[in-house]
Amino acid sequence: LRAAVRLKLKPEVLSTVLQQLNMPQRPRDLLAQAHARSAEALVDVALANVLTLPTIVNVEWRVDVAITTSSLYRVMKPLILMKITLSNGDIETFEVSLEKFHELRFNVAKAMQEVQTIEKHPIMRITEK
Repeated sequence: LRAAVRLKLKPEVLSTVLQQLNMPQRPRDLLAQAHARSAEALVDVALANVLTLPTIVNVEWRVDVAITTSSLYRVMKPLILMKITLSNGDIETFEVSLEKFHELRFNVAKAMQEVQTIEKHPIMRITEK
């Protein structure tokens, strides 16, 4: 039912989905009717109780290379400086080593691949017609 509210499914579509899940006719019809009567109120309650975190609005980065230091003649070690702007206006700036940057890049790519796999799942293709 959460997904039905979130996706704003019509009662007929919800009934069809529940039928595909082998739900008996009577409970299926009762759920579809209850959803039709209170869908707008459920959305209002759900939106009022949502705790959201700030989202990333912008990411800027640059690579700095330390050529020499006071103690060593040639260092040539890259350092990535990252600046992230959040939706609440906060700006976070931090340094990342090259190794940690590659780890971050790998994990972001892995997460994106997992999201794409989930989006390809048949349950994610339920749409109204």
